[in-house]
Amino acid sequence: MANWNLPVIGTLYTAILQALSDRLVDVARMFRSGMVEPTNLPEGVIRWNSTASKWEQWSGSEWTDLAASYGINISGNAATASSCTGNAATATVAGACTGNAASATTAGACTGNAATATTAANATTAANAQKLNNRVFNWSGQSGQPAWVWGGSDGTNMYVYNPSNFSVNYAATAGYANSTAVPGNGAVGAPLIITSPHGDPSTFGFGGVWSQRTATYSTPYAILWVRIS
Repeated sequence: MANWNLPVIGTLYTAILQALSDRLVDVARMFRSGMVEPTNLPEGVIRWNSTASKWEQWSGSEWTDLAASYGINISGNAATASSCTGNAATATVAGACTGNAASATTAGACTGNAATATTAANATTAANAQKLNNRVFNWSGQSGQPAWVWGGSDGTNMYVYNPSNFSVNYAATAGYANSTAVPGNGAVGAPLIITSPHGDPSTFGFGGVWSQRTATYSTPYAILWVRIS
């Protein structure tokens, strides 16, 4: 638009007004790219780059970024923001950012929800999450026994446990699953009936010395033992 070397002493008076008018137009349009193409600009001129959507300054030979970041207070909320890199605490713009809320430290006074968030690393609750700490939870019955199971004792902290270490009441001394033991009071002379041919009272965790008195080896089994010491 304007030649910023004009007017000079030798400029015809009929061209002076046009030269000044062209300068005013450049300034009014903030030297906006695509609208004005001034020449012979002084160093330090600031313009709005409409293509890159940023402020630039003239170094004397080329346009460079005016600043690397800007301190801008934004009113409104993040309810309609598509996504954002970094976090919401120091975000300067919420335009067409990319990323997710995984590293967000605070959400300030944002409204809306995280219904479409791809991750929620520090979420307090995740009612409909498909993954938790990159682990997939499937509501699908499985056969066999897992090497590890989830569990906890305080209702808050969850850990993994090895099922082989489990002890369910008297299961550790129940002997065979197809057998039972009906004890007396455990004292010397007390009787003990075992409905299994697979061992003496010590098999079922009873101490002392026992003597077998009667036995029926046909089904159902019934073996009477008496503690003698």
